[in-house]
Amino acid sequence: MAVLFVVGCLVINIYILVSYLIPISKRMKQATICYLMHLFSRLLLKCAWFVRKDLVNIGNERFKTPMLLIAN
Repeated sequence: MAVLFVVGCLVINIYILVSYLIPISKRMKQATICYLMHLFSRLLLKCAWFVRKDLVNIGNERFKTPMLLIAN
């Protein structure tokens, strides 16, 4: 578990160092870093088989229109 976290951190840090050398836009670099963080955090949660996971949106609602959602 901790190995996967360390590997994810190393991959993201190496990408950040390499991305300074690659001439792409700042928005693309930031989007890639966010995607990598999303990917490794999701992978970390999938590998945690001993943690109970609850589905939040069971009713499969779509929130296309802006609204206020209050949860206590």
